[in-house]
Amino acid sequence: MTVFWVVLISFLLFAVFLCLGVSGFRRAKEWYGTVRTNAVVTDIKYQETRESAGVISDASSYTEVKFQFMCEGLVCERTKKYDGIMDAPGYIGQKIPIRFNRNTGAWILQKELRPYWVFAFMLAPVCLFYTVLFLTQGERFLSLLEEFTVESPNMAGEILYVTFGSACFAAGCLCLRYFLPHMFKPVLAPAWRLLKYITGSFEQVEGRYVGSVCQSTSDSSSYFPMFAVPGAEGEARWVSLDEMPRKKYKIGKNYPLYRDRRSGRYYLKSSGTDISGMIFGLLPLVFSLLFVVSLLVFGAGLTVMGVQLAL
Repeated sequence: MTVFWVVLISFLLFAVFLCLGVSGFRRAKEWYGTVRTNAVVTDIKYQETRESAGVISDASSYTEVKFQFMCEGLVCERTKKYDGIMDAPGYIGQKIPIRFNRNTGAWILQKELRPYWVFAFMLAPVCLFYTVLFLTQGERFLSLLEEFTVESPNMAGEILYVTFGSACFAAGCLCLRYFLPHMFKPVLAPAWRLLKYITGSFEQVEGRYVGSVCQSTSDSSSYFPMFAVPGAEGEARWVSLDEMPRKKYKIGKNYPLYRDRRSGRYYLKSSGTDISGMIFGLLPLVFSLLFVVSLLVFGAGLTVMGVQLAL
């Protein structure tokens, strides 16, 4: 019965990873040889749906962003519609990596072409290997696994060591690339903002509070303040990525904001909360670092041990 379930699960995983890999590869192939460049945000328009006078629903709103970029000496403009507000680019002048097809005029955000399909193609053969292995030698493999010890190794244990070790190492690499950078933000962002303030990189402007963008999940709701700020064509809107208490600001009142002279990006005024958040953010950062390092070391060690036992 155990062999049956292993074969079934392995085959289903193989089918899933193969489909994901093929789908991702086809999508990446469509954009192979296209131009990679940076598009500059030239305009942001929010279509707000308000839950109340001071609360804007992120789920029910959308954002239209106009991009501009150069290709072979020509200025190209494109517009993209984003569902919600928080996932859209945050300020005019922001540079976004894109792919542009000179022949068709089609374009796509670079982040939409992340090579997840490579990992899917790597996992599909592993699942197929275990499917065939347990389909042909399942009972024998399990009996060999029960007899395995480090002092008297056998092929079943060596295969499991290498497979599990490689999986842990790959998971550590993925965490290092995609998960860990987010853990640095609560620590480094306030420090970077304070450094820019000290070095005179900011100019102070007045921003009028117009409401908070509400991002809701099944468990909780988060609120992000939105301000009306000076723009090239009158007022523009800017949403802070810093979560704030809902009633911290008053509708229609002006508050000091800081604009980066170089990038044009806006920031809220630093406070003692930022400094304390930076200090308390060190604890989860340290645990995350230890977790990722443990995955990498454990995975590499287990893989090397499996190879050494096989030799």
